[in-house]
Amino acid sequence: MAHLNLFDRVWASRLGFAFFAFGLASVSWGQVVQTLYVSPTGNDSNPGTQTLPKKSPYGALDAVRLARQNASKDQFIIIFAPGKYMLDRTVSIGRPESGDSIGKPTILRGVAGQVFFDGSVKVTGWQLVSGPASNRLVPGARPNVFQAALPMVQGPGGPEVLDTGAMSRRGYPYETTQTWSTLVFNDLPMKIARHPNTGWMRVPDDHNGAPTSFKMTDPVPYGWQNTGDVWAHGFFRWDWADSFERVASFNQPTQTVTLATSPLYGIGPTQRYYLVNALEALDAPGEFFIDRTTSTAYFYVPLTGFTDAQKIASLNAGSFLTALDADLVETYDASDVVFERITFQNGRRGAVAVRFGARVEFKGCTFRRFNTLAAFVGSGIDHRFLSCDFYDLDEGAIQIMAGDRPSLTPARHEVVNCWLRDYGKECMSYRPGIDMWGVGNRVSNCKIEDAPHTGYIFHGNDLTIEFTDFARLCKETNDSGAVLIGRNPTFQGNKVHYNRFSDIKSYQIGTHSNFTVGVFLDDMSSGTEVAMNLFYDVQIGILIGGGRDNKVDNNFFFDTPKAIQMDGRGLSWAWNFWEEWGVDDMLAAVPYKSTLWRTRYPQLYNIVNDDPETPKRNDLTRSVHVGDTSWMTLYDDIVPVTNRRREYSLYSYFNSVTTGNPGFLDMANENYQFGPMSRLAWMKVKPIYPDQIGLYTDTYRTWLP
Repeated sequence: MAHLNLFDRVWASRLGFAFFAFGLASVSWGQVVQTLYVSPTGNDSNPGTQTLPKKSPYGALDAVRLARQNASKDQFIIIFAPGKYMLDRTVSIGRPESGDSIGKPTILRGVAGQVFFDGSVKVTGWQLVSGPASNRLVPGARPNVFQAALPMVQGPGGPEVLDTGAMSRRGYPYETTQTWSTLVFNDLPMKIARHPNTGWMRVPDDHNGAPTSFKMTDPVPYGWQNTGDVWAHGFFRWDWADSFERVASFNQPTQTVTLATSPLYGIGPTQRYYLVNALEALDAPGEFFIDRTTSTAYFYVPLTGFTDAQKIASLNAGSFLTALDADLVETYDASDVVFERITFQNGRRGAVAVRFGARVEFKGCTFRRFNTLAAFVGSGIDHRFLSCDFYDLDEGAIQIMAGDRPSLTPARHEVVNCWLRDYGKECMSYRPGIDMWGVGNRVSNCKIEDAPHTGYIFHGNDLTIEFTDFARLCKETNDSGAVLIGRNPTFQGNKVHYNRFSDIKSYQIGTHSNFTVGVFLDDMSSGTEVAMNLFYDVQIGILIGGGRDNKVDNNFFFDTPKAIQMDGRGLSWAWNFWEEWGVDDMLAAVPYKSTLWRTRYPQLYNIVNDDPETPKRNDLTRSVHVGDTSWMTLYDDIVPVTNRRREYSLYSYFNSVTTGNPGFLDMANENYQFGPMSRLAWMKVKPIYPDQIGLYTDTYRTWLP
């Protein structure tokens, strides 16, 4: 009989007595919790006790896998001591490492803010810049720029230079196929050298419409050398579609920049861009550049009052390059696995990917500094993110794609009490905080803020977002919304309830479609309920873009110039939407005429014969508007653009508009209750309680921002 001396074990039998046992044959019938210890100073050949811990999550999970192969039914708790666990490959968890049953999950437990799963590699050997590279820098930058050879790592055939990826075409609507490393210094992400250092340059207002070239009046970049890997990042045609495009050439005599390929929508006058990834642009504190031809990193050190020796010491101690070109953690068909209080950081791809399985949970975890989507959930049931933080992300934070639409089977995935901020730092459009697909998933009590584009995009059926606080979104985009759905009339049964939207407006002034929205039901979106929400200083509170069967009820608007906007775009500029957007294919993808679908979404059954271009049966009720607010703005129903107009019932409404307090008990302190004799009570308005919206404290979130 083999001995299990690698775990500290606590037994609790059904009879209530405790004992220790070491035989593998006996563990299958006891109710056992086995604790495995891991430390950065340990060794994976150790047994995993407190005094002789494992070194890595790989070694700990190998031990769990071995025990499962020996028919163990125990629950395993893996406890990580404070420190960094440097990952050079994905941590994989499948059925063998899963919990034995509901209530007996495999737990990977850290210490909040002290346990890090890290995908970076340390950079040392820094010295003051010298040689030809020094001559390419502006004189004022040279005393502050330091260089280091890229670190050596262990490859399949032996030591090799760290692969830092490459700049690549990415943004809307491209998937990111190639990624690049980011320099992290003193626990903060640095910026790739760019020009200008902040803000944007503009395509001239007399641009001739050329799809790949435009004039640039700024003379600085024309003196750059070795420009084969310079890129332009910009909103080249629309203020809701950014992309990275490689620069093919600069022509100083004609003041022309030529891109290697045309952006998706071409190039428009006055549109924004900046240039990135040139050594010559390394002229501001915190910028870095990687010369992949010489395998050298250059960095403008953001330290003042230090000697060169002190700067070098700081660089050697605190410089890392994001390195792992894969998700840090992947679960595949795993069930009953819980990650607690672990910080996932510094990857060239994402943090976690959960595929299939059931009840994989992340509790009190932090996700930061990833080059692509931080967390992905595909299929499975009952996965959850609870009280987690996501920030400093080059793209979006969470994408969930789960639930079966034909059968309307819910996946029941949840994102609860999570704080998402500062995402979309590189790809700025259509990389939302949460990208939700499928059926029956829920977001509740989150805080989503400070991002260039949208907070929550949803595609599917019976999806819910509730009690969530949206603030300072759509800062770099126009024709966009904090919450967004569009272009598929079979996406129905969705709910946007009890949320708060504040300061949703663009900081950029473009030439096309200059508006931002709190809840944007775009391009014929139908069957969504928007109720019990608060809007503060939002350019447009709710926009219904030609859809039908939407219910907008009991929302409060404060200093929102347009509370509700509605149009009949299917009767005007989008008159050919059915063919152009492929609605027949959307209908064919689901059994919308089945008994199940007809019962759930009765108005969809006859859509083909029910004037589908017409925005019918949108009910707008019990809206309260305070301050500088226009309650309803209508387009296309009054002055049709085409002769396709038909009679229809656009909307029904019952609203209150006031320039002062409509009867709230204490509006200044967000007490939106009211007395039984107030006008609001007569309208049968329901009070909204702001203190129920947003983050809350719990076991994993002990303070509120």
